[in-house]
Amino acid sequence: MKKKIATIMLASMLVVSATACGGSEGVSNGGEGAIKEEVEPVYEDLVDSQSLAEQIKASNSNVGEIEAFDESTDPNGNLGRPGEYISKADFEDTRLEQYGEYLVGGTIETFENESDCNDRYEYLKTLQDSSLGMLALDQYMYKYDKAIFRIEYDLTPDQAEEYHEQIDTIMEQYQDISTQASDTGEDASSQTEE
Repeated sequence: MKKKIATIMLASMLVVSATACGGSEGVSNGGEGAIKEEVEPVYEDLVDSQSLAEQIKASNSNVGEIEAFDESTDPNGNLGRPGEYISKADFEDTRLEQYGEYLVGGTIETFENESDCNDRYEYLKTLQDSSLGMLALDQYMYKYDKAIFRIEYDLTPDQAEEYHEQIDTIMEQYQDISTQASDTGEDASSQTEE
């Protein structure tokens, strides 16, 4: 009987020690078949349009002046209205002729949530219809979760792609850029400006 009790105790100890040494989900022991821990990236809160424009200017020597709008200066009268953008800024591209009262180069709009951003993006895409003639918007558009970047169509595709790459680098700190859409198919250039 003592042998049976000793055998049961030894078996129990083996089971307990084997369980204690086993791996758990999310922990890697580094060996073959190791379980990889999935870590969700942490993104910073999206800054306003002026701050994004300043970040672009820091990485692109072609960016000149920056103009941030408020509710009284927004040319569309949408800033701060329900379902619309919460910040807007234009920036100058010094390679382009400046005309009119607004800077020619690019526009950035940020949104409270993805739904508002998506709605604005879809609206802007409708304004690219060539049947609108001279009223059609001509811009490259790059959409992210809560921001839309619009670059003047007078720039070459290579120049616009340079902006696109710089914007991607900036936006990586704010979101997973693999979710980004743009308007060259679903890549990034479109013709738009409102």
